[in-house]
Amino acid sequence: MDNSDDQALRQRLEGVIRQAAPKPSAGHDKAILDAAEHYAAKHKPLLLRPHFALAATALLAVAIWQAGIFHDAAQPTTQRSAGQAIVWPLDNATLDASPTRLSWPTQASANGYRVTIYDDAANSLFESEWLDANEYVLPTSAANAIKQTGRYFWIVELQGTSANTRLGPYWFTIE
Repeated sequence: MDNSDDQALRQRLEGVIRQAAPKPSAGHDKAILDAAEHYAAKHKPLLLRPHFALAATALLAVAIWQAGIFHDAAQPTTQRSAGQAIVWPLDNATLDASPTRLSWPTQASANGYRVTIYDDAANSLFESEWLDANEYVLPTSAANAIKQTGRYFWIVELQGTSANTRLGPYWFTIE
């Protein structure tokens, strides 16, 4: 609000006050309130206008829906990546317990995969043997290593490829 707006409001309010009876009255109070409401409606910030708030809410809802942010962590929700394969658990997923399996996109030039799980300080907690498939069911030793609440990540090393040497990191949190 600039100085000219303040001056315009002051002049309008002074005019209303001069027109009203010298003693406070319901009419005087109503005139003051009407003038203030008129000014406030004219200068209401864009964010407080109902049509803007409704449009912004709808846009946010569409963006969240498109991003797939809302999902049930207990159900494997797909995250598409190269080759349209599933990454599970999703990157930055929040889980109730240690995951029982990990999956990642198949890499055409890879002839083997090795999974390594780390805590948030990058301490290696578990490393698999070399695998032929792009999915790994975690053994009890791996689940025990990550059963505590906290933040973890995992990577997949690729064997026999000259392009990417690994996939990830894929983060998850256990609450």
